[in-house]
Amino acid sequence: MTLVPMILSNIKNFGPNAGKRKFEQGLRVALEKEKELLDRLKPLPDGEQKAKETKRMIDLIRNFIGYREYPKYGMINRYFVYKQALLKEAEQLVQAGVIHEKEDIYYLTFEELREVVRTNKLDDRIISSRKKTNTNYMKNSLPHV
Repeated sequence: MTLVPMILSNIKNFGPNAGKRKFEQGLRVALEKEKELLDRLKPLPDGEQKAKETKRMIDLIRNFIGYREYPKYGMINRYFVYKQALLKEAEQLVQAGVIHEKEDIYYLTFEELREVVRTNKLDDRIISSRKKTNTNYMKNSLPHV
């Protein structure tokens, strides 16, 4: 239940239009940095040309930077669809008595799962062994960074 306090904290810390103000502040800072960079380039040999090319590159990056998230967005959407399809298959395996829980498929490789779906047969020891291994991994305490 840590989500609700986080949401309430954000509501208290950020008033109306805070996002818009933060964006505008970031834009102002970016434009100031751009001007500073271009002003430093102009006095150099062939500086006007360098400044013009740099300005063109800055504009390109600003216009297209959002596209860097598109592949990740597409992957996440597809993974959700894949997971739903796999869990539907897993439900059929549960109903057929091949596995005990839908989530048991998480302990199989894709090739193993494909074979189990094809044959409706699975050695229970595979899943129980991997569950035990996973439980042992979960008991490990990771060093603090």
